Amino acid sequence: MKLQKNKTDIWILVLKVFNTRTPFLLLLLNFNCQISNFDSAKIIDRSVGISQSYNDSLPFASGLIVSNKEILTVFHAVTGHEKDLVYFENSNSKYRLNLIKSEFLFDLALLRCEECNFEFNSFTYKDRSELKVGEKIYLFGTPYRLNHSYKEGYISHLDRTGIDPTYPKIPFIQTYGMSDPGNSGAGVFSMEGKFIGIQRANFGYQAGSEIGLVIPSAFVDRFLK
Repeated sequence: MKLQKNKTDIWILVLKVFNTRTPFLLLLLNFNCQISNFDSAKIIDRSVGISQSYNDSLPFASGLIVSNKEILTVFHAVTGHEKDLVYFENSNSKYRLNLIKSEFLFDLALLRCEECNFEFNSFTYKDRSELKVGEKIYLFGTPYRLNHSYKEGYISHLDRTGIDPTYPKIPFIQTYGMSDPGNSGAGVFSMEGKFIGIQRANFGYQAGSEIGLVIPSAFVDRFLK
């Protein structure tokens, strides 16, 4: 908050020096105050890379740590590989994963790592009804198999029901800027650190179109209970 106060004082000084109250400077002052309210300490990497084989040298998909031994991801990334799944910390640290729960209709899967003991702090859910179009969001994922990669984007639509014929009843949150191959399964968060959903897939005919579909947090909450 000290940073906010200092920057605000600077802009007040600018207004006094130029002895003006033009809309441009007032808008700039307001924008500056909003930026300084951002708390980067709330951006936390809760992601893991998931491989479909112990022999993989790089992760294939992303997952979200939801307990000290459990990882949430998307069902389509693990189906058919249930006996070969691996939590990928790095090329020298891999741990076997067991599928303990899945729901095809939500495209969600819960994995357990018996050898793991993740540091986990619970997070707050943010319902789709609380979100706004244009709101900035972020994730940590595995874009193009690059583990623990931070990406920012924004919400571009709040109810894309029927857009995916496989899941016609899920009101996906449409996003822009974060959808790349390998990010499926990553947790998506608001900039204040609240969980809004799980990255399902990108939308379009070209991989990495940056248009993404997110499974809302309410579906995740229901699945985990």
